[in-house]
Amino acid sequence: MNHLRVVQKFKDGKDRKGTNIFAINNKLYSYGRHFTLAVRREGESNKQTGKEWFLLNGDKNSVSTSRHQDLTYRVFNEFPRVAFSAIHAAGLSENRCNLIDFRNDENGWAVKGHGNKDFEDFKSHIPFGAEYHEHKRGGIIYAKSFHKIGGCLLEENGKYYICGMDEGSYFVSLLPRKAVSIESAYKLLKPAAVQKAEKAGIPVIRQGEWFFFPADIQIKEIYFQKSGVLPKDSAESSSHICTRLTNIKGKLYAKGIVRHKNRWNGRGDHRPLKLGDRKTIYHAFRNTALNSWSANGRVD
Repeated sequence: MNHLRVVQKFKDGKDRKGTNIFAINNKLYSYGRHFTLAVRREGESNKQTGKEWFLLNGDKNSVSTSRHQDLTYRVFNEFPRVAFSAIHAAGLSENRCNLIDFRNDENGWAVKGHGNKDFEDFKSHIPFGAEYHEHKRGGIIYAKSFHKIGGCLLEENGKYYICGMDEGSYFVSLLPRKAVSIESAYKLLKPAAVQKAEKAGIPVIRQGEWFFFPADIQIKEIYFQKSGVLPKDSAESSSHICTRLTNIKGKLYAKGIVRHKNRWNGRGDHRPLKLGDRKTIYHAFRNTALNSWSANGRVD
């Protein structure tokens, strides 16, 4: 049986076997049981609709398995996908977790001209966690776009986890309390001070789990540490390094450029972030996640 038919029959509740794709015991596999393409879940675990649902694996493996994933995504495009390696790192199981909410992939384009008034500030309006791209012709940007892998809100053992993509890096974050939607989950990740700044119309920028916004304060240069590292969970975690950083009465202030470095001091997952001009001082607030994990490899 060809691969498409195997996948379609799996969606219909029937186990079939092809040359390199097969289904058995509510799971669809690529080549062998070492790589799961999709899992069938019962309706009682779907807190969104109460209907049977499928969870797809977004982890990258091999070129041939990626083709199997593309085929699976097309057949199951109305269902969520997550990086199984990331949810496993967080202690979640694709066989036991409950689905609270999810969003399909999002894409957006802005082409220069064509009466598009939002072209210049397109980047500032893309969804949280989306990948931003610039398209050039002859060295000139003629279009801008974004792609965001759909977010997924899962629950297991009374704990709530938001899963999604941020600048090409897949993450799973343990929320501080219950969330009922993707929107409320992302809002929970924002500290109260950040939410207050946004309501006041103060521009907030972000790099990974860190939020920054201008501080109405004067601090002498001598109090700033050069190449200051923002607090992190452990020595194994990646570092956010600020050109200048200081801690005054438990509040963090930064200025210059924030660079993301991995545990080996190589380039991290996030692009360098410029904090205004060289003199502007910014508040630095970490998100409220109780813990976060990432995928072992790339995610499709």
